[in-house]
Amino acid sequence: LLPRTSARLGTLTRTNSEALVGAQTTPRRYRAAHGAEPDFTRGVAITSSIHPDANTHIEPVRYGRRSNAMGGLTILQVPYAEKLPRALGWLLNTVKHPVLTGRSLSNRRWSERTIIGLVMQSLDNSLTTYRRPRGPGKGLLTARQGHGAPNPTQIRAATEAATLLARDINGFAGSNVGELMGTPLTAHFLGGCPIGADPDHGVIDPYHRLYGHPGISVVDGSAVSANLGVNPSLTITAQAERAMSLWPNKDEPDPRPAQGAPYER
Repeated sequence: LLPRTSARLGTLTRTNSEALVGAQTTPRRYRAAHGAEPDFTRGVAITSSIHPDANTHIEPVRYGRRSNAMGGLTILQVPYAEKLPRALGWLLNTVKHPVLTGRSLSNRRWSERTIIGLVMQSLDNSLTTYRRPRGPGKGLLTARQGHGAPNPTQIRAATEAATLLARDINGFAGSNVGELMGTPLTAHFLGGCPIGADPDHGVIDPYHRLYGHPGISVVDGSAVSANLGVNPSLTITAQAERAMSLWPNKDEPDPRPAQGAPYER
């Protein structure tokens, strides 16, 4: 690790408050409803979205043909329940639908018969990531609850969206194995290098220079310190473009104030 790096490193790590759900169908079921073979691989990966409430954003996502590896993480839907334990609810669902449980574990032509529901929220929750200091897994990256509300282990709107997707393709709703264990997956791992006025409040300064190492600039997703509730690519690009626009040209004085000086607009 670089010496003199701020102790704030790893704070305000964000997951975009996400859930990854989806729906699968089978050739027989899809033919019965639509008279054709299922093939959801044709077309642009993400084309549309909806906002079921003020904080939630859902996008249908398609994968390319033969992109079936993610199918290894999918399981039959974990029913949303506020009082019933998730694992128990899922077990009851598998007992109720044993055939669908088996089909949910099949990777054969998974991308052709699956629609993903990418669910993102703009709520203020975060993790603090750090390296495990001792014991089994010493040195590995891990996380604990951070600033803000607790990270959601399950999102009602995500479960409902997957159910509606399944109805539309005459299939069955699915979740991922992380949701079953209370550790939902994310497609957008952000933050961990918050911007701050000094090393006590941030890892990088308002010009994206690393505190303690002003010759290093951090301009990737780790500098995004909020759950955006949308795909973060354009935000990352905008922040990077702004930071680069303030770099000094060759042989010209640096227009940015020294680290520790008040921020100048």
